[in-house]
Amino acid sequence: MKSKRVIKRLSIMAAGFALALLFVSPVFILVNSSFKSLQDIYINVLALPKQLSFQNYTKAFKEMDYVKAFMNSCNNVYFYGFDYFHFFHGGMGACAV
Repeated sequence: MKSKRVIKRLSIMAAGFALALLFVSPVFILVNSSFKSLQDIYINVLALPKQLSFQNYTKAFKEMDYVKAFMNSCNNVYFYGFDYFHFFHGGMGACAV
């Protein structure tokens, strides 16, 4: 009886580990590929970079306006939070009337 419980627990842990690996692997590939040149990605996607290349980050920073994108994100957080506050607290005030 106890061995069945141990086997069940080990199988659940193995399934959890497999799912964790399944969900984490795309993030690993994304981060790993961001430090490679395009040729290195075409040769082998899963291999670790031979040398760290920050060229992709500098190119993205030059082509995108990160300051504007950051400010848009800050504005969205502020206004959505403001709307959330008024929607729920204003609704509670209306229910009291």
